[in-house]
Amino acid sequence: MLIAYIKKSFICIAILILVASTSSWAQQSPSTQEVWPEIKLFYSFNPHFRVLGQYSGTRLNRSYYAEGKAGFFLDYLKNFQGKHSISKADSLRERTLKIRVGYLFGVNPPDSSDSFREHTIVTQGDYYFPLTWGMETEVRNRFDWSINNGNLEPRYRPRLKFSKDFATEYLTFSSYFYGEYFLDFNDSSHNRWRLCLGSEFKVTRRSD
Repeated sequence: MLIAYIKKSFICIAILILVASTSSWAQQSPSTQEVWPEIKLFYSFNPHFRVLGQYSGTRLNRSYYAEGKAGFFLDYLKNFQGKHSISKADSLRERTLKIRVGYLFGVNPPDSSDSFREHTIVTQGDYYFPLTWGMETEVRNRFDWSINNGNLEPRYRPRLKFSKDFATEYLTFSSYFYGEYFLDFNDSSHNRWRLCLGSEFKVTRRSD
Protein backbone atom coordinates (compact mmCIF):
# COMPACT_ATOMS: atom_id res chain seq x y z
CA MET A 1 0.00 0.00 0.00
CA LEU A 2 2.76 2.43 0.86
CA ILE A 3 4.56 1.77 -2.42
CA ALA A 4 1.36 2.27 -4.41
CA TYR A 5 0.74 5.56 -2.59
CA ILE A 6 4.27 6.83 -3.29
CA LYS A 7 3.95 5.87 -6.94
CA LYS A 8 0.58 7.61 -7.35
CA SER A 9 1.81 10.72 -5.51
CA PHE A 10 4.88 11.11 -7.73
CA ILE A 11 2.83 10.68 -10.89
CA CYS A 12 -0.03 12.96 -9.84
CA ILE A 13 2.23 15.83 -8.74
CA ALA A 14 4.20 15.77 -11.99
CA ILE A 15 1.11 15.51 -14.21
CA LEU A 16 -0.72 18.32 -12.41
CA ILE A 17 2.25 20.67 -12.70
CA LEU A 18 2.83 19.79 -16.36
CA VAL A 19 -0.84 20.27 -17.28
CA ALA A 20 -1.13 23.54 -15.36
CA SER A 21 2.05 24.90 -16.87
CA THR A 22 0.86 24.19 -20.43
CA SER A 23 -1.76 26.94 -20.24
CA SER A 24 0.72 29.51 -18.92
CA TRP A 25 3.26 28.50 -21.56
CA ALA A 26 0.70 29.15 -24.31
CA GLN A 27 0.35 32.73 -23.06
CA GLN A 28 4.06 33.45 -23.15
CA SER A 29 6.04 34.91 -26.02
CA PRO A 30 7.22 32.58 -28.82
CA SER A 31 9.90 30.17 -27.69
CA THR A 32 13.52 30.57 -28.70
CA GLN A 33 15.49 27.91 -30.51
CA GLU A 34 18.07 26.49 -28.14
CA VAL A 35 20.29 23.41 -27.94
CA TRP A 36 21.51 21.86 -24.66
CA PRO A 37 24.60 19.68 -25.28
CA GLU A 38 25.31 17.71 -22.11
CA ILE A 39 27.86 15.20 -20.82
CA LYS A 40 27.32 13.00 -17.74
CA LEU A 41 29.70 10.48 -16.15
CA PHE A 42 28.56 8.06 -13.43
CA TYR A 43 30.64 5.93 -11.08
CA SER A 44 29.00 3.28 -8.90
CA PHE A 45 30.42 2.41 -5.47
CA ASN A 46 27.91 -0.35 -4.68
CA PRO A 47 24.30 -1.32 -5.57
CA HIS A 48 22.90 1.68 -3.70
CA PHE A 49 25.32 4.61 -4.13
CA ARG A 50 26.97 6.35 -7.06
CA VAL A 51 28.44 9.74 -7.93
CA LEU A 52 27.72 11.81 -11.02
CA GLY A 53 29.80 14.46 -12.76
CA GLN A 54 27.97 16.66 -15.26
CA TYR A 55 28.75 19.43 -17.73
CA SER A 56 26.22 21.17 -19.98
CA GLY A 57 25.81 24.31 -22.08
CA THR A 58 22.97 26.28 -23.63
CA ARG A 59 23.69 27.12 -27.23
CA LEU A 60 21.92 29.79 -29.28
CA ASN A 61 22.17 30.56 -32.99
CA ARG A 62 24.29 27.43 -33.63
CA SER A 63 27.54 28.96 -32.43
CA TYR A 64 26.87 31.21 -29.41
CA TYR A 65 26.80 29.61 -25.95
CA ALA A 66 24.54 31.54 -23.57
CA GLU A 67 25.63 29.68 -20.42
CA GLY A 68 27.51 26.67 -19.08
CA LYS A 69 27.00 24.51 -15.99
CA ALA A 70 29.10 21.93 -14.14
CA GLY A 71 28.22 19.91 -11.06
CA PHE A 72 28.73 16.88 -8.82
CA PHE A 73 25.98 14.76 -7.27
CA LEU A 74 25.47 11.79 -4.96
CA ASP A 75 22.71 9.29 -5.77
CA TYR A 76 21.00 6.84 -3.44
CA LEU A 77 19.00 4.12 -5.23
CA LYS A 78 16.48 1.78 -3.68
CA ASN A 79 14.59 -1.17 -5.13
CA PHE A 80 11.11 -1.35 -3.63
CA GLN A 81 9.53 -3.99 -5.86
CA GLY A 82 11.95 -6.92 -5.81
CA LYS A 83 14.39 -7.69 -8.58
CA HIS A 84 13.40 -6.45 -12.00
CA SER A 85 15.91 -5.07 -14.45
CA ILE A 86 15.07 -1.56 -15.62
CA SER A 87 17.72 -0.03 -17.87
CA LYS A 88 20.59 -2.28 -18.94
CA ALA A 89 22.56 0.82 -19.98
CA ASP A 90 22.52 1.97 -16.36
CA SER A 91 25.21 0.54 -14.07
CA LEU A 92 22.64 0.48 -11.22
CA ARG A 93 19.61 -0.86 -13.01
CA GLU A 94 17.67 -2.71 -10.28
CA ARG A 95 16.05 0.35 -8.75
CA THR A 96 12.70 2.07 -8.61
CA LEU A 97 13.45 5.06 -6.39
CA LYS A 98 16.36 7.50 -6.64
CA ILE A 99 17.23 10.29 -4.21
CA ARG A 100 19.83 12.82 -5.41
CA VAL A 101 21.60 15.71 -3.71
CA GLY A 102 24.39 17.79 -5.20
CA TYR A 103 25.94 21.08 -6.20
CA LEU A 104 25.75 22.85 -9.57
CA PHE A 105 27.73 25.89 -10.71
CA GLY A 106 26.52 28.00 -13.63
CA VAL A 107 28.02 30.97 -15.46
CA ASN A 108 27.52 32.78 -18.76
CA PRO A 109 30.02 34.72 -20.92
CA PRO A 110 31.32 37.92 -19.25
CA ASP A 111 30.23 40.07 -22.21
CA SER A 112 26.56 39.04 -21.79
CA SER A 113 24.04 41.79 -21.05
CA ASP A 114 22.68 39.82 -18.06
CA SER A 115 25.82 38.11 -16.79
CA PHE A 116 25.46 35.87 -13.75
CA ARG A 117 27.29 33.41 -11.52
CA GLU A 118 24.91 30.87 -10.00
CA HIS A 119 25.44 28.38 -7.16
CA THR A 120 22.72 25.74 -6.82
CA ILE A 121 21.94 23.05 -4.27
CA VAL A 122 19.92 20.32 -5.98
CA THR A 123 17.43 18.06 -4.17
CA GLN A 124 15.66 15.50 -6.31
CA GLY A 125 13.46 12.40 -6.13
CA ASP A 126 12.78 10.05 -9.06
CA TYR A 127 10.37 7.15 -9.30
CA TYR A 128 10.82 4.48 -12.01
CA PHE A 129 8.41 1.84 -13.23
CA PRO A 130 8.30 -0.41 -16.32
CA LEU A 131 5.85 -0.14 -19.21
CA THR A 132 4.98 -2.55 -22.01
CA TRP A 133 7.28 -3.21 -24.99
CA GLY A 134 10.34 -3.09 -22.71
CA MET A 135 9.97 0.64 -22.01
CA GLU A 136 10.53 2.50 -18.75
CA THR A 137 8.88 5.61 -17.30
CA GLU A 138 10.56 8.02 -14.92
CA VAL A 139 8.64 10.61 -12.91
CA ARG A 140 10.93 13.22 -11.39
CA ASN A 141 10.38 15.97 -8.83
CA ARG A 142 13.34 18.31 -8.46
CA PHE A 143 13.91 21.49 -6.46
CA ASP A 144 16.82 23.82 -7.24
CA TRP A 145 17.89 26.19 -4.45
CA SER A 146 19.91 28.72 -6.44
CA ILE A 147 21.88 31.76 -5.34
CA ASN A 148 22.22 34.03 -8.37
CA ASN A 149 24.35 37.16 -7.85
CA GLY A 150 23.52 37.03 -4.14
CA ASN A 151 19.76 36.44 -4.53
CA LEU A 152 17.94 33.22 -3.58
CA GLU A 153 15.94 31.87 -6.54
CA PRO A 154 14.11 28.58 -5.81
CA ARG A 155 12.83 26.58 -8.78
CA TYR A 156 10.69 23.47 -9.22
CA ARG A 157 11.40 21.19 -12.20
CA PRO A 158 8.96 18.28 -12.74
CA ARG A 159 9.88 15.89 -15.55
CA LEU A 160 8.27 12.92 -17.29
CA LYS A 161 10.68 10.65 -19.19
CA PHE A 162 10.26 7.57 -21.40
CA SER A 163 13.17 5.31 -22.34
CA LYS A 164 13.93 1.97 -23.99
CA ASP A 165 17.01 -0.25 -24.04
CA PHE A 166 18.78 -1.40 -27.18
CA ALA A 167 21.70 -3.81 -27.52
CA THR A 168 24.09 -4.89 -30.26
CA GLU A 169 26.96 -7.34 -30.19
CA TYR A 170 29.35 -4.61 -29.05
CA LEU A 171 27.18 -1.86 -27.57
CA THR A 172 24.39 -1.44 -25.01
CA PHE A 173 22.51 1.85 -24.86
CA SER A 174 19.23 3.39 -23.76
CA SER A 175 17.37 5.96 -25.88
CA TYR A 176 14.98 8.39 -24.21
CA PHE A 177 12.55 11.27 -24.62
CA TYR A 178 11.40 13.65 -21.88
CA GLY A 179 9.42 16.78 -21.21
CA GLU A 180 10.46 19.07 -18.35
CA TYR A 181 9.00 22.30 -17.00
CA PHE A 182 10.96 25.03 -15.17
CA LEU A 183 8.83 26.80 -12.57
CA ASP A 184 10.50 29.88 -11.08
CA PHE A 185 8.92 30.95 -7.79
CA ASN A 186 10.34 34.50 -8.01
CA ASP A 187 9.74 35.42 -11.65
CA SER A 188 7.14 33.68 -13.84
CA SER A 189 8.69 35.18 -16.99
CA HIS A 190 11.52 32.64 -16.55
CA ASN A 191 9.13 29.69 -16.68
CA ARG A 192 9.75 27.50 -19.70
CA TRP A 193 9.52 24.03 -21.23
CA ARG A 194 12.33 21.72 -22.27
CA LEU A 195 11.82 18.78 -24.63
CA CYS A 196 14.77 16.44 -25.16
CA LEU A 197 15.80 13.37 -27.19
CA GLY A 198 18.99 11.51 -26.27
CA SER A 199 20.81 8.25 -25.52
CA GLU A 200 22.93 6.84 -22.69
CA PHE A 201 25.78 4.43 -23.49
CA LYS A 202 27.32 1.87 -21.18
CA VAL A 203 31.11 2.33 -21.15
CA THR A 204 32.33 -0.05 -18.43
CA ARG A 205 30.83 -2.13 -15.66
CA ARG A 206 30.90 0.76 -13.19
CA SER A 207 30.60 3.81 -15.44
CA ASP A 208 28.12 5.07 -18.06
